[in-house]
Amino acid sequence: MLQNLIKSYASRWANDLLMERTIGIATKNSLAFSDISKFGEVLCSLLTGMYGKGGGGSGHDLSNGRFAAEVKTVCWCQSWECKTCNKKTPWTSTKCIHCDSVELRRIKDSRAGIKAKTHIKYADVLKEYYIVLIDWVLGDEYVVKVWEIDSANPYFETYIKNQAENGSQDTCNMIPGAYDFHMSSPKLIYDVKLWLDNEPRFETRTHDKIEDVPVSILNKEEKEKFPGCVFIPYEEACAKLGLRKKNLGKPRGETSRCL
Repeated sequence: MLQNLIKSYASRWANDLLMERTIGIATKNSLAFSDISKFGEVLCSLLTGMYGKGGGGSGHDLSNGRFAAEVKTVCWCQSWECKTCNKKTPWTSTKCIHCDSVELRRIKDSRAGIKAKTHIKYADVLKEYYIVLIDWVLGDEYVVKVWEIDSANPYFETYIKNQAENGSQDTCNMIPGAYDFHMSSPKLIYDVKLWLDNEPRFETRTHDKIEDVPVSILNKEEKEKFPGCVFIPYEEACAKLGLRKKNLGKPRGETSRCL
């Protein structure tokens, strides 16, 4: 079933990309990568043996009858931002659909939103989080990665509690590859390479390793604790690093809409 799921979505996404290039660009509509949340949930169900709750957002994503898990799917194949007019243009665009500029800026601001107070309320049964990332490599090549985060991880619990007690918003915005993500002990369990061209194909690999922490995500003061390192074993990072100070009480700016 797992291979059938990947094959089905590879064909679907290849078709989405084609539709966006031929229909979406002309009508200024983004069509690439449909149904990513359901893909992530079913993928993690097949990987773990847990079942979907069928609640449509009203319950836990996965359950084995005793414990539950949440799945957060992130896609970084988003609309581009034009450097000239600052408007958004679909993923398959080669130039801005508004002003024809070829100066496009890639946006990777999609993140895994975790409700802090909900996590605390269901801490006894909510045992894992699965973070699914869909990202672009080059040309027609894309990648899907799946990480498991133990909800009882000490850093993750501190991160959640701090947001619940001090944040102006209830949501922890977990960004794959960022500091809070790596400090929460993400275990890479699965990845897929996909070629989404006229004949979609894919390769899969399984893993079971907690990610090392890349020095590149650290600030200057933190880097000084690891001279000469490129990656830091997770346990060593935990021994020397902690929760960063955050401006959690700062209100968010207003969202504006343009024509």
